[in-house]
Amino acid sequence: MSENTKAYMSSSSLVLGLSPVLLSTLGPSISEIGLLSLNRPGLSVMLSLGTVAVYPSRALAYNADSCRDILEQTTALPVFVFNALRQRRRLASIVSVAEYVIVALAVFNVFYTSWQLGVATLLNFICQSSFMPIIWTSLPLLIHLPAALAFRFNLMGAGEMPQSWKVARSRLISETKLCMMHKPIPTSIFKASPVVLACHWMATLFGFVHVILGILIYSSLLFTMTTDAAVVLLRYFASALTCRFVLMFELSGIKWAQNGAAPVSAQSEYLHLEEF
Repeated sequence: MSENTKAYMSSSSLVLGLSPVLLSTLGPSISEIGLLSLNRPGLSVMLSLGTVAVYPSRALAYNADSCRDILEQTTALPVFVFNALRQRRRLASIVSVAEYVIVALAVFNVFYTSWQLGVATLLNFICQSSFMPIIWTSLPLLIHLPAALAFRFNLMGAGEMPQSWKVARSRLISETKLCMMHKPIPTSIFKASPVVLACHWMATLFGFVHVILGILIYSSLLFTMTTDAAVVLLRYFASALTCRFVLMFELSGIKWAQNGAAPVSAQSEYLHLEEF
């Protein structure tokens, strides 16, 4: 092996080693995925896989990544976009289907890239392992799960959502609706209860471990050239950025529905199981 080849391999290890840190800046925070999962859990699962990494929120600090702060922020999308989609249900359905298709392609790109990377390289501390990149890109789903479940249990415990399995059809319909078409989310479920705090803190700690594990894995991959590493990073970046746009659009819809919808009484303040 020539000295130039060794230098290229060292450069590629550096690029790949930095990729988890760079990709985490585009990843969703724990509260963002948790907030979206209240309206569209299926889409939130796909987004957690397509964004590759998790945004590292401040550890053991719930207020640093609060759902209430997200809801209080103003949306950057023009009002006419929301009005047009709410008035044209067919167009809103097309946009919803397009979101699933786009995010599914992003998830496929992430897993296919990870599989190619694992097959074409060698991990210097587990020589016969080719699946570590795929495992690392799948972990964000497990990281977001505790906080999302805590919010949903709070919603069910407060009586804000029916618990009967007979509402499965309504939940499926609700999953396919844009977040702007849902009713406002009762902010009482975001109260910092012991369960919510424990799940949120656990998720933030796992997020840091995920970044560290990614640095360890990707910086240890051998037999890659600098150009190959750049292509891998760009493919991950494309999926993460695409999912980020979809997430921001849905969060803007939640904020618009939260701030622009007519107030509802405490007795009828359900989340999204009824059609408008």
